[in-house]
Amino acid sequence: MYCQIEGNFIAVVRSASFIEHRFDQGEMEAAIEFVDEQENTGKIYFDFSNKIITGGNSAGRKQVEVSMETLGKIGVNLSQGAGAIKSLEGGNINVNGYRNDKGYLNFYVATSKPETKIEEQAVNNKLQALFGQSQQQPNQFAQQNQPQQTQFSQ
Repeated sequence: MYCQIEGNFIAVVRSASFIEHRFDQGEMEAAIEFVDEQENTGKIYFDFSNKIITGGNSAGRKQVEVSMETLGKIGVNLSQGAGAIKSLEGGNINVNGYRNDKGYLNFYVATSKPETKIEEQAVNNKLQALFGQSQQQPNQFAQQNQPQQTQFSQ
C-alpha cells in the first residue's frame, strides 16, 4: 500500500538509485523509495536537470543544485560517484508528506527532525542550563518588568 502520512515522520530507505526522468526526456532523477512504520511505501524524487526554479526559497537556482544540496544534507556525497546514493539504503530518513492544491500527496526529505515531545524533567534541566536557575526560584525577568509603584506625598 502507498504511504498516506502527511507531515514529518521517520521512514526506512528501501532503495535509492538514479532513474530516467519521469517527465523530461534526456534528463535524470534520483529516486528514494521508503517504507513507513505501517510498512507502506512512498518515493521521493530529486530532479537532476538544469531547469531554473521559478518560485519559493530556491527561486533562480537550478534544480540540480538544490537536489545536490539536499542529498548532501542527508549524507550523500556524489563527488564519490553515483553509487554513493546507495549509502542511504537501510538507513532512516526524515520525510515530509505534503498534499498540494490538486490533492496529490508528495514526499520530500525533511532536513529538520520530526517533532519530539520532551519530558518535563529534561525541559527543567535544559532551562537550568540556559538560565542558571531552577524553576522553584522567582523569575528575575518577570520581576524586572513589573510596573514601579509611585509614592505620593501628602
